[in-house]
Amino acid sequence: MRRSWRRRLDPAIPGGIAVLAALLLGVACDGPAPPTTAQSPLLNPSGEPAIGTAAPSVATSPSGRTLPDWGGAVLLLAGRPGSMSLQRLASDGTHREIDLPDPDASWVSTDVDGHVLVTLADGRAFRADSVTTAGDPGWTSLGGAATTATGQRALGTLSPDGTTAAFVAADYGSGAPAELAVVDVELGAQQFVALGRSAEGAPPVWLDGQIVVLVRDAHDVVGSVVVDSRSGRVSTGPGPAAPPGDDGWSAPILALSSAADGSKIAIVSRLDLVPEIRPAGSWLAGRSTTAERLSLSSEADGSRTFAWLTLAPAGDALAIVRTNGDGETVELTVALRSAGWAETSRLGLPTGANRAVAAWLP
Repeated sequence: MRRSWRRRLDPAIPGGIAVLAALLLGVACDGPAPPTTAQSPLLNPSGEPAIGTAAPSVATSPSGRTLPDWGGAVLLLAGRPGSMSLQRLASDGTHREIDLPDPDASWVSTDVDGHVLVTLADGRAFRADSVTTAGDPGWTSLGGAATTATGQRALGTLSPDGTTAAFVAADYGSGAPAELAVVDVELGAQQFVALGRSAEGAPPVWLDGQIVVLVRDAHDVVGSVVVDSRSGRVSTGPGPAAPPGDDGWSAPILALSSAADGSKIAIVSRLDLVPEIRPAGSWLAGRSTTAERLSLSSEADGSRTFAWLTLAPAGDALAIVRTNGDGETVELTVALRSAGWAETSRLGLPTGANRAVAAWLP
């Protein structure tokens, strides 16, 4: 029997299993590369974003009004599986092209100091200290085996302090119970936690020393499990299977993100598809909380769907990867707490892109 918390010191190796969890895995971009720093009118505070342009960026409105300050920058990985680009987007209207470690990236994550982790489709991962300038940031390979006995690593997420990375290791085709792979960034040592349920295909969420993972039960209902990052102890988290007596969140979960400072979580119920911002500690403890709700505008086809969302480090801004009714990614929306959690910016995607992942930079 496998231990639920064990240590490996294996080097990272390519995996032979293609892990593709709906819209969350396999992002790409083709088309010409943009200038290292540029401005173009692809986004405005109202109206439809421009799709099919050479590169994404943020811009002023047609009237010349400056867009609200995000308080940071957005790192956007976008395009098509197997061929992608990475862009640093700022609310001042500039974007920078960042070289990737491989043309088959599938996920991007950051920490509060601006370190970046990119996960490839084959389960390998690479880390960079900073992407503040254009070009190659000096990627280094992250340790740990890319493919495990349970499945392939995916959706690598840095802890807020950047010392540790968590991955979901799963065989999504079989629906077998998944594992959480936790890697020490400096040492490369990899530990595994058996989750006991099949993975939903969503990134691990770090919250006050805990790691929240979305999982499916025997009836295919999505809830969460919580892993203590120090001991490896696994417990049932908020969701339909929450422990008796909890008066907090009990709905099936569609998407979840936490602020790096641990203050807030952004969560979406599969029942109403409305993003909500809640106090993180109370939510995790199973206590009733007051929600701030965000109303998404409709896309051109009338849909209000999205693939994922990510909360800024201080919990005051939300980036949402939007999709149309056919499941194609069409834009990135930014909403600010200072605007009453209203949409303030809409970003078009690079030419031909139909997948996107976003992360916040300081």
